[in-house]
Amino acid sequence: MTTTHLGKWHRRLYKTRYYAKHAYLNFLPYEMIAKSLDDIICEYNRLPKEKQHQIQKRVDYYNKLSVSAQISQNLAFVGKFKNNHASAYYYDIAQWLRYFPKNTPFSYLFGDISTVPAEPTLLKSRPIVQNNQNSVILKLDSVRHFYTLKDRQSFADKKPMLLWRGAAHQPHRLAFLQKFTNHPKCDVKCIHKKIDWKRVSRRFYEHF
Repeated sequence: MTTTHLGKWHRRLYKTRYYAKHAYLNFLPYEMIAKSLDDIICEYNRLPKEKQHQIQKRVDYYNKLSVSAQISQNLAFVGKFKNNHASAYYYDIAQWLRYFPKNTPFSYLFGDISTVPAEPTLLKSRPIVQNNQNSVILKLDSVRHFYTLKDRQSFADKKPMLLWRGAAHQPHRLAFLQKFTNHPKCDVKCIHKKIDWKRVSRRFYEHF
């Protein structure tokens, strides 16, 4: 089997395992999946101080809120939160919500969010601007964004080149393609058939 097929089937298996592993979060009632936050706190307290500092530094980056805040819009409740057809987002957030009481309210936004919400909200992306503390980052849609293959090539042997394949419906992506498609340090192409730039695919391992 070629590396092309290995990469393709590796990704399919990865996604299948992900959904199979998390499916119970949607089907079982809250009372059966609830976990104790005390266990997490105890585990954290047993870690070396240096490790605790590293974790706290990351948490402070993801959650910049320094004071309690009221939320009033787009409310959901931990015990009643169920899949709304955005499965990967749902599973990634549900696995952490179960550590909180069932009546805990929260606000969330799924998808690529480029603005700062008016109130504290759980999401996967936020703009790099001042006063963006209402954007509380979680690792959402992880089955897509955190999928990796083992890199068999050392960094020193890689080409000094930007490689990109993706859809280019937005004006800024089209402008990027127009400017850099023929650049000697770029191998960038749109995968959408209706776009003028040549649709050239790349094998999985060629991306490395």
